Amino acid sequence: MTNMDKNLKQVYDATLAMISKLHFKLEAFSQEEMYFLLSLLDLVVMVEGEKDVLECLKKWQAGEWSEEINEIIKASLLLMNFNDPVAIKQTQTLISDLLAYQNKSDVD
Repeated sequence: MTNMDKNLKQVYDATLAMISKLHFKLEAFSQEEMYFLLSLLDLVVMVEGEKDVLECLKKWQAGEWSEEINEIIKASLLLMNFNDPVAIKQTQTLISDLLAYQNKSDVD
């Protein structure tokens, strides 16, 4: 195992422990949200080809979106099958379309 692999494993393990602690000890979020975060962690660490999804999520988190759009995105993410590349792409497209819709509405 290379140093990069060891560092990535340490970050992965620490993040996994933090998510677990936040859910089980502090009850900071629901079980569905915990599963989403764990799946997202796996996606980030294990899968190289899903950078577009991560950029889409960053854009969502950086913006000021309506409550309705935030709820739709959150529900879509919690239901997403991280083992299905088509589902991941469809969810990414949905999020991008929702963000573009609100941006267009804000301009009009």
